[in-house]
Amino acid sequence: MTTTMTRRGIALSATALLAARPAAAQAFPDRPVRLIVPFAPGGPADVQARLLAAGMSERLRQSVVVENRSGAGGIVGTDAVAKAPPDGHTLVFSSTGAVAITIHMVANPPYDPARAFAPVSMITRVPILLMTNPRLPVRTLQELVAVSKTRPLNFGSSGPGSSVHLAGELLRMRTGMQFTHVPYRGAAPATMAVVQGEVDFALLDPTALIEQVRSGAVRPIAVTSAGRSPAMPEVPTFAEAGVPGIELENWYPVLAPAGTPPDRLQALFGAIRGTLEQPALRDQITNSGAAVVASTPEETAAYIQAEIPKWAELVRSSGARMD
Repeated sequence: MTTTMTRRGIALSATALLAARPAAAQAFPDRPVRLIVPFAPGGPADVQARLLAAGMSERLRQSVVVENRSGAGGIVGTDAVAKAPPDGHTLVFSSTGAVAITIHMVANPPYDPARAFAPVSMITRVPILLMTNPRLPVRTLQELVAVSKTRPLNFGSSGPGSSVHLAGELLRMRTGMQFTHVPYRGAAPATMAVVQGEVDFALLDPTALIEQVRSGAVRPIAVTSAGRSPAMPEVPTFAEAGVPGIELENWYPVLAPAGTPPDRLQALFGAIRGTLEQPALRDQITNSGAAVVASTPEETAAYIQAEIPKWAELVRSSGARMD
């Protein structure tokens, strides 16, 4: 009798202790994580996010579900995460444009990127590629500049307020080129516009179109990085092509809502870092023209804080606007 009561008492005590555990001690994540991509499917952010989500799912032992929510140059999807509960279960795979550019091109931006987010990690940084339709009779940047001064050209981008849009405006400022900006809803349709001759040239993130470059469907002219891209070593930099002062990178961070607990940020960062350390995945990303970063939350926050004023000044000096 005593033994039975003692066992029952131990069981009740254990149950009470489990019930009394604080919420912070519960497993994280305790349900699927949403990774919002604020751009259309098939573009650079979407391709990278889906690669990342698969690896994170394995390490977190919860599904990481990619959700495309495009609109307003990335503002719509990024704003949805800014306003989400800060519990680590809703993240955004954002970009330079949505974090550092479009907010300077609209009258009343819905979020302040310096305050609305808790950075988790910078995933990649990517140079911007200038490419032309192969039927356009130019093979160098100087030839493209010369043609633009005899007749206006059409310049395609993945959307207004994107880093590639601003790269085009900087090119106009540095060379005096004449062209009309034709924004598309993502990199995939902008690439097809170059292939089909709807536009004469485009500035785009190469990660989602590297096969078109390698197949000859488009003609690469120059990249905006300081040095040549390992994925396209035959393509000169803008400085090598005779137009210095165009050194830009598109970057892709994963962000959580401000106020997300630090231990959850670290758990998410650990899953990201573990995923990006896989040699096969790193090679796949590098071969597409991107550089893997995997920076800590603190390093990512410092990088973004330094980038925001640089892009704000480019918006101001170029007079670029949301078309």
